[in-house]
Amino acid sequence: MSSYILIAFFTSLIAVTWIHPLIVKIARDKNIVDNPNTRKLQSRPIPVLGGMAVFFGIIIGLAFTSNHSASISLMPIIAAMLIMLYIGTMDDIVNLSAQKRFLMEIGVILLLIFTNNMLIDNFHGLWGVNEISRGIAIPLTIFAAVGIINSINLIDGVNGLSSGYCILASTIFGIFFYLTDNLPMVILATVSVGSLI
Repeated sequence: MSSYILIAFFTSLIAVTWIHPLIVKIARDKNIVDNPNTRKLQSRPIPVLGGMAVFFGIIIGLAFTSNHSASISLMPIIAAMLIMLYIGTMDDIVNLSAQKRFLMEIGVILLLIFTNNMLIDNFHGLWGVNEISRGIAIPLTIFAAVGIINSINLIDGVNGLSSGYCILASTIFGIFFYLTDNLPMVILATVSVGSLI
């Protein structure tokens, strides 16, 4: 498993290192930049579309380890990431309204719930709560996931803050997945770290 983790990490890291300057050049040439405002600390326009480079690295990393990581099980997650990339890119270019973003995000979460049964349906004894019904689990999952998506988006006003936070979160998740022998999710966490770095 360790060799696949290393392959996944370095493949995604190298892929993003190669493509990121090209995407930055395109963003500058087309004036797709994040301009300074009261919420942001930068003093000059910063090229956006970095999510495209991160997604590219994740896909390349998964492709290089697909024969050994059962990454076919990740297809619903990859589809959800692709939709979120589209939403984020559209927001960077045309500034989508908050309402449209929320509706699209809820749609993506529902996609994961109903195609891959990914939902918060068991607290495993935390606060004395174990299994919970789908009637509670579905809205709870939507609320939590949309909250996480938008909290990451809100801290994106400081260069490196959201990516640094996501590197830390992906590393922690990767360790837990490793301890439970969930190789596809270990690989996904690893390529996420490599791409974000």
